[in-house]
Amino acid sequence: MRTEYRGAFENGVMSFEALTPLPGVPEGARTRMKFQAIDANTVRQWGEQLNPGATEWTVTWDLTYRRRAGAR
Repeated sequence: MRTEYRGAFENGVMSFEALTPLPGVPEGARTRMKFQAIDANTVRQWGEQLNPGATEWTVTWDLTYRRRAGAR
């Protein structure tokens, strides 16, 4: 399955919103994933969902990536 996204970089955060429905997501809900550099060796990636009728996005998952010591 292929998911199409549209994105933009704003205020230090790269945000991609899904243009196609995702499995397990309620019909009519919107989903997006975001990336933010915390420092030179750390990136945060998280997902958000906006259900029909809701006014605020809900964080559905949140990951932190850290560069291994000695890696470039």
